[in-house]
Amino acid sequence: MPRTPVDRSVAAVDRTLSILDAFVEGGGSRTLSQLEEQTGLFKSVICRYMLSFERSGYILKVGEAQYQLGPKAAHLGSTYDRALNLSDVVMPVLEMLAAETTESASFYVHDNGKRLCLYRVDSPRSLRVSVQPGSTLPIDKSATGQVFKLYAVSSTPAPDALGDSHITASSNVGPDETSSMSIPIFGLGDRLLGALTVSGPTSRFNPVTQFKARQKLLGAAQKLSVTLGARPATAGFVCRFCIGDK
Repeated sequence: MPRTPVDRSVAAVDRTLSILDAFVEGGGSRTLSQLEEQTGLFKSVICRYMLSFERSGYILKVGEAQYQLGPKAAHLGSTYDRALNLSDVVMPVLEMLAAETTESASFYVHDNGKRLCLYRVDSPRSLRVSVQPGSTLPIDKSATGQVFKLYAVSSTPAPDALGDSHITASSNVGPDETSSMSIPIFGLGDRLLGALTVSGPTSRFNPVTQFKARQKLLGAAQKLSVTLGARPATAGFVCRFCIGDK
């Protein structure tokens, strides 16, 4: 029996990815009509792809013209999560933020009711506020503390898309008269992973009026969240192709 010709064109790959992206952006479940609307493909074309997805376990048919992500998709995501070295991903972001804002950049995680400074790159300036990686601090009125109060302590769900309104700010918090701005970082399942923070002495750093620093922080948070597994919509992107252009 002759084999069915395999479509090796780039277009076939693009169609495959566009269908899978539709499931990711739709929370894991889509109808045939929704897939047609989101991908621009005809239902007859989508159905052919669904047969392959079902055979491989990436998609499950759960009703008439209703599909959801299958167990193979979950395995793929968990494998990515295990293989990811957080330091390799976060440190370049902190180095970029410190260089471009000339202030200190930190990544905090929620740890037993406190905020733990997991990674940090100090400001290149001689006058700076120093916090050592590994330090635990209270969830206070600082910008970072506000992020954890909103998304970890009170379990507020992830926003529809990260934007400037999700940046928290604080001034003159702590004994060193520190000012800071912070934004949540999300990962797989849009769960909160931590907070990305830029901070400096209040005498020169105003987190509300320094627009360029806010934009740098927002752009870094959007890219980092996508890299760590958040849905592109949650991170503020329309599609995966936008990541390198932000």
